[in-house]
Amino acid sequence: KYGDYLITESLSSLELYRLLSSGKVVLRRITIPEGLTVGKMAQRFESAQFTTKEDFLAAVSNPDLLKKYNIPADSLEGYLFPETYHFPSAYPAQRIVDDMLALFFRTLDSIYPSHREEDPMERHRKVILASIVEREAYLQEEAPLIAGVFYNRLRIQMPLQSCATVEYIITEVHGRPHPTRLYDVDIAIRHPYNTYINPGLPPGPIANPGATALRAVYAPKDSDYLFFRLIDPNSGEHAFSKTYDQHLEYTLLFNQRNRSR
Repeated sequence: KYGDYLITESLSSLELYRLLSSGKVVLRRITIPEGLTVGKMAQRFESAQFTTKEDFLAAVSNPDLLKKYNIPADSLEGYLFPETYHFPSAYPAQRIVDDMLALFFRTLDSIYPSHREEDPMERHRKVILASIVEREAYLQEEAPLIAGVFYNRLRIQMPLQSCATVEYIITEVHGRPHPTRLYDVDIAIRHPYNTYINPGLPPGPIANPGATALRAVYAPKDSDYLFFRLIDPNSGEHAFSKTYDQHLEYTLLFNQRNRSR
């Protein structure tokens, strides 16, 4: 059977025949970290010589897979679970994507078993929010609180104002390098994914979230917070606040710390 096999000098002719007939090919390892977009995943799979970028992206928009998993979108962005996988060489892109989708839903089964009874659009909205939480939360323990802040904003129809959505536009839509910081001209970009100028969720996920982000949106931490601000770039710690004035105080403190370094 076609594939890569581990053949040693000690194998007899009969053992070699049995090995080649068994289909027990050598599996190669690839690690997909949390928060990658499908575009970056495609590049990673191509670089590792599993499949081409074009074939991977075609599989990600395959209508049969979208229908199979009842995903109300034109792309599987957000549903490709980040994990370490073992695939044989020349494994078809559609099977790679199908395996990643299956693991996503098995993981969601363990996080929130009732999601199978959920309206697909409601689940899709949670996946969109989880993708934002994935890109905003550096510390695992902060993810439920950050999800809670976004739910608070959605509840009062306040813009999410997520920098991650603007970064998505810059890198994935405009094809520019990832910015080290955002400027006023960036957060003013006219685009449906810009949550600074558009209320509510963006049209689709901005990345593929892992278990921590998914768990956070299905079990957010209740609070009165409406703002959060990164205060320690090294640890990823955020400061949370209920008012804009308090948020500005944390921003001032952060800027002062940066200037003193």
